[in-house]
Amino acid sequence: MLLRDKVALITGSTQNIGLAIARAFAREGAKVIVHSRHQEDAEKIAREINGDYFAADVANPDQIAALFDHIRKTHGRIDILVNSVAQSSSVGVIETSLEEWNRIIAINLTGYFLCVQHAGKIMKEQGSGVIINISAGSGERSSPGGAAYSVSLGTGQPGTWSV
Repeated sequence: MLLRDKVALITGSTQNIGLAIARAFAREGAKVIVHSRHQEDAEKIAREINGDYFAADVANPDQIAALFDHIRKTHGRIDILVNSVAQSSSVGVIETSLEEWNRIIAINLTGYFLCVQHAGKIMKEQGSGVIINISAGSGERSSPGGAAYSVSLGTGQPGTWSV
């Protein structure tokens, strides 16, 4: 068991790659904190993998602070942070409202930044830790509705947006 006695938070861990990572980490012995905006979903996966859970909107700095306060109080440490939560749009860039654009950026960029800050402070205090930020290949080539997603999770290389 490669991750025995490690405490791991995986944001967005009730679907897609985040869920797969949560399951894999649990199989390897980590105590996984399952995260979602939806408490019922997080609780269900946490039961499945014998983990902990916390519902928080990563676009909300106060909820992120509450998440890490829970981790400190419940586990006393965090060894691994995997930022895998992501939001995209169902419409093209021309139809995307500024409100939706700002929400996607808040989740996919600011949420990552704040989670890194909170986890980093704890890890610095304990003398170790690992932070993994999941990116997206669509940063190089977007699909319809993916402009904000591509910008926020891209590779930093110029991308092509489909309209």
